[in-house]
Amino acid sequence: MEAQNKGVLFSHKSAQEVLEESQEAYVGGRSFKCNQCKHVFATFEILKAHLQTHSSNSLHPYPTTMGLYVHERSSSRKKIFKCSVCEYTCENSVDYKRHTYTHTGEKPYKCKLCEYSSTRTNYLRSHMLTHTGGNPYKCSECDYSCKTPKSLNAHKLTHTGEHPYTCSECPYSSIWSSALKTHMRIHTGENPYTCSECEYKCKTSSHFRLHMRKHTGESPYKCNICEYSCKRSSILKRHMRIHSGERPYKCKECDYSSIDPGSLKRHMRTHLDEKPYSCSECDYGSIDPGSLKRHMRTHSGEKPYSCRECDYSSARSSGLKVHMRKHTGENPYTCNECEYTCNTSSHFRAHLRIHTGETPYKCNTCEYSCKTSGILKRHMRIHSGERPYKCKECDYSSVDPGSLKRHMRTHSGEKPYSCRECDYSSARSSGLKVHMRKHTGENPYTCNECEYSCKTSSDLKLHMRSHTDENDFT
Repeated sequence: MEAQNKGVLFSHKSAQEVLEESQEAYVGGRSFKCNQCKHVFATFEILKAHLQTHSSNSLHPYPTTMGLYVHERSSSRKKIFKCSVCEYTCENSVDYKRHTYTHTGEKPYKCKLCEYSSTRTNYLRSHMLTHTGGNPYKCSECDYSCKTPKSLNAHKLTHTGEHPYTCSECPYSSIWSSALKTHMRIHTGENPYTCSECEYKCKTSSHFRLHMRKHTGESPYKCNICEYSCKRSSILKRHMRIHSGERPYKCKECDYSSIDPGSLKRHMRTHLDEKPYSCSECDYGSIDPGSLKRHMRTHSGEKPYSCRECDYSSARSSGLKVHMRKHTGENPYTCNECEYTCNTSSHFRAHLRIHTGETPYKCNTCEYSCKTSGILKRHMRIHSGERPYKCKECDYSSVDPGSLKRHMRTHSGEKPYSCRECDYSSARSSGLKVHMRKHTGENPYTCNECEYSCKTSSDLKLHMRSHTDENDFT
C-alpha cells in the first residue's frame, strides 16, 4: 500500500491533480478521528487500538503487543540505533534512517513538477501546496494560514501564550517538542552530529547541513537581482533588503534602523554605553562576543583564514571571502542609480548614501554626522583624545589602524604602491594616485576665481592665497 501511495504522489499530472491525489492518498486516508481527543489515524485498526488507552479497562497504555514490545525494548535498552559515521544515536529505525540522509545527502522523495526533493514524505506533501498556492489550515483567531496541521497547532499557542514543552533543568519552555529536545542537549552536552571532514560537532541537523556547505562550497540560495548567493535562506532575506532599502528594525532612541535584529541589538548598546564583552589583555570592550573573538586575534596574531591562490590570510572569514573576489573579479553589488559596482555590502551601503545624502551616524558631542559607523568611531576619538594604535618603534600613536600601518612604512621603508609607467613607488595609495596625474595630465582641482587648475588640494590651497593676499610666512 505504501508503494501504491507513492505511485499516486509521483504521477505525471497537473499540479492540482497531483495535489488532490496526494491528499487522497495521504491526508484523505487519515480520516479516522478519536472522539476522546484530537488524534487522527490512518486506519480503523489503529484507531481501535488507540481507543483502549482511554478505556478504564485497559491494563496498560500499550493496547497492542507490538506497542508494548517496542516500549519495553526502548526502556530496557535505549539508543539502540547508532550512526556509524558520527555519534548520533536514537531509539527507532525511522529516525535512524532519516539521520543517515544527512551524511549521504540522499533525498528520496522528489517532486515531479520541479527540482524539489526531501528526506520526508510530509515535507513533500507540504511542498506540493506551493504549486497550487494553497494553505488549507487556517487560524480561527487571525489571518494566519499554513500547509500542515502541526504548524497550525503550534501557531494557536501564540494566542494562548502556552508553552507546553518545559525544560526540567531551567525555565526554558517551547511550543515545539523538537525545540525542547534540542535545548536539552545544552544541559547534557550532547553533540550527535559529527563532521567526517573535520572535528566539527553540533546539536542540530540544520546546523550540520549548514556546516557541510563550507566543505562543499554549496550556496543554494541565490539573489534574483544580482549575482549574490549564500548558504542560508535567512541570510538571503537580509541581503534582499539591501536592494529594497527595507530596514524594518528601528531604534526608539534615534533614527537608526537596520536590516536584521542583531544589528539593532548591538546598536542599542551604544546608547547604554554597554560593552559586556571585555578583553583580558587590554581595555578593549565589545557589544558582542564575535567582535571580542576577532579582537583577541590582534593579540595572538592568529589569521586562520588563508587564500589558496596567494599568501593572503585573514583573522576573519569575511575578509577572506572579500579577498577572493580580487582573484575572481566578482563585484556582486551593483548600484541602480549609476554604474558603480563593488565587492562588499558595506561599501555598497556607504555608496548608496551618496545618492540619498543620508548620514545616519551622529556625534553626541558636536553636530558632526557621517555615513559609516567606523568613521564616527574614529571621529569620537577626537573628543576623547584616545589614540589606541601605538607604534612599537617610536612614540607615534593614531586613532585608526590604517594610519598606524602607513606610519610603520616610515620605519621599514616599504613602498608597496608602484607606478606602471615609471620607477615611482609610494608608501601610500593616495601618493600613487596623485603621481599618476603626471602621466594622465588630469588636474581635478579647479579655482573658482580664475582658470587655474592643479593636481592636488594642497596646491589649490596655496594658489588661493594669491587671491586673498594671505601669507603664512610673515
